Amino acid sequence: MNNDALRGHRSPLARGAADLHMHSSLGDGLNSVPEILEWVEHRTNLDVISITDHDDTRASLEAREIAARRGYRFQIIPGTEVTTRRGHLLVYGLEEPPLPFRTPEQTAHDVAERGGWCIAPHPMSPMTLSLRDPGIRALCDAGVLLGVELINSSPAGRLGADLARRHNDAHYGVAETGGSDAHKRLLIGTAYTGFDGRTADDLVASLQTRRTTAEGRYWTARECASGAARVMGRAYFVLTARQISRYIERRGARQAR
Repeated sequence: MNNDALRGHRSPLARGAADLHMHSSLGDGLNSVPEILEWVEHRTNLDVISITDHDDTRASLEAREIAARRGYRFQIIPGTEVTTRRGHLLVYGLEEPPLPFRTPEQTAHDVAERGGWCIAPHPMSPMTLSLRDPGIRALCDAGVLLGVELINSSPAGRLGADLARRHNDAHYGVAETGGSDAHKRLLIGTAYTGFDGRTADDLVASLQTRRTTAEGRYWTARECASGAARVMGRAYFVLTARQISRYIERRGARQAR
């Protein structure tokens, strides 16, 4: 689904499209929440999105509020990309994200207890913090892993895709998903999840019954290079400082309860 295709007319009989993996300037992305929403509304045909900043749900909650107020045609699912001790994990449906830096098992218990669900992003990738066994199996055993991201548009996602597909077919048996992992709005929708229906509830139902498809493409070399230095700077300096500060703050608040 390139940007030209996204702007085109789609038949009412076509499947829904969801991009559940992207980042805003509240995290290590380059665009603000309003900029992302305007882009999705006017430059894509996506039906469902989630802004999944690292260990932070503020962007997705802000997006949901703005979308409802402005009457956008697409729906928002609250989400975040949680840092576990064995890799990143996309978590959905929670107002407050799980604490970072715990085991996948501890994170899975927290998510299950609060009624959320998960997708394993860029699984098996050696290029970034990515879940492998036994982390993914622990999530399957907890019943919270609804999908494995078999197309992640980034170079990191590309490296582990074939191995992840083989493991999912042989062991995990969960739905396949696609996500752009976009850190700038131009790349939103380069990979996406196809599903039956149009709404967030339709998407979850398709994930639960394994009726989703991972769709899209990987970024070109030019797309990877454009803005990369700014994204890396935000990831390694701005985001890291925010994560540490918010972790200490949230840890203290939970201990005080």
